[in-house]
Amino acid sequence: MFKMLVVDDENLIRYSLTMTFKGTNISVRTAETGREALQAIHEERFDICFLDLHLPDMGGVEVLQTLSSVAPETKVIVMSGDLLEQQTRDIVRKHAVFFMEKPFDLDYAKHITNLIIRRFDSASSDVRLPDLHLPSAQERRRCLRHESNKVIMCSTMVSADDTKAI
Repeated sequence: MFKMLVVDDENLIRYSLTMTFKGTNISVRTAETGREALQAIHEERFDICFLDLHLPDMGGVEVLQTLSSVAPETKVIVMSGDLLEQQTRDIVRKHAVFFMEKPFDLDYAKHITNLIIRRFDSASSDVRLPDLHLPSAQERRRCLRHESNKVIMCSTMVSADDTKAI
């Protein structure tokens, strides 16, 4: 069983990711604050971490750097709905394996997670992740409407052609 830590102050993100991986080979622990996240990574090891950059008590960048030093084997997927300053972009590039712009498609999050597990669990060279892409201010977001017509999911991560190649 793989272990995942989801760090986000938004209950909907924590709940959605927990439900997305329910019934899979991934157990999910959640943290609402940076301090909760740091406590969690000192108590147990995680294979994957979804980490929001904006937390109420401390910066996600600080959590990312601590996680990278305490548990370098944890693969981090950074999440943010904001444009990133250059310094933050550099830190994310150094310490994260992937970036997801909020809001994001949960099926895509599951797909990326499965790729990360396959890539790093088996050290298989035939599994490739899309390039770590940090959106710039000039990029437009592509949006999809959920079947219920209530949720809009947007992404600037990869094009449909890139996803087919995976």
